[in-house]
Amino acid sequence: MKYLKIHLILAGLLWGLAGCGGGGPSETRAAAPPTAPPAAPPATPPLAPTQPPGPDDAFTFNGSAPHANPLPHDPQDEAQTLRVRAHGDGAGIFVYSTHNHNTYVLLARRAPWLGHPGKWGVFGGGVETTDLDGSNRMSYSRAAEHELHEESVTVYHQTDALALRACPSHLKQWHSGLRFRTFFCRLPYHPESRFNNGYAYAVQHNLAHKYRENDQYRWVLLDDLKACAHAHAQSYSFRDVAGARHTLQLYHGFFWALIDSSYIAQMDNLP
Repeated sequence: MKYLKIHLILAGLLWGLAGCGGGGPSETRAAAPPTAPPAAPPATPPLAPTQPPGPDDAFTFNGSAPHANPLPHDPQDEAQTLRVRAHGDGAGIFVYSTHNHNTYVLLARRAPWLGHPGKWGVFGGGVETTDLDGSNRMSYSRAAEHELHEESVTVYHQTDALALRACPSHLKQWHSGLRFRTFFCRLPYHPESRFNNGYAYAVQHNLAHKYRENDQYRWVLLDDLKACAHAHAQSYSFRDVAGARHTLQLYHGFFWALIDSSYIAQMDNLP
């Protein structure tokens, strides 16, 4: 009986092994039909050729301010420690460039959220508490460097800012005693579209207000700006690089500096 049980157990195991995977030892499976190769995806028609934007129109944000303090002293800076006050001295940048054999000046229009919106002038702003040179003196050139970087929405940046320190300048002193130094700087020509794209970028990306102070830019003929100064006309018709005329109302601070005889002399003697 003992051997019979062992024999039955062994027989059951053999039967189970033979049936693994379905079917007994005598069972046969139908061969699976060959798998068809996947259908090739439909051909994608080539994209129609497009004209990419020209390199002169493209805008690239060039990051933070061009230089870190302290800076070496510059002969055009003031030998005094900056007095911290709400409305202090200022620095401006008269950017000019040659295009198609003519000399143009870059003007910018003040944004709606500023005082005197819609008025035109050169880049500029107040000297800030960070604008001290290496000798702890007030630095007009340092102020001009960061204003150039910010108000051009970084179209002009590191190398361009360095050029300011070798530029001639004009110092205007107001009746209040405050002073404004303007640097006359020849810089590379960029089309108005690049600056205007920069303003659109600053708004879209909610950049700091310092990058959104000007909402439109225009190159105007230097000879027209000189004629405007001689005429003492705060509103004047200026020619742009395409020869079209635009009547622009000048920002009063820029206008009163522009009609100064020594400012006109600087424009007459631009290299």
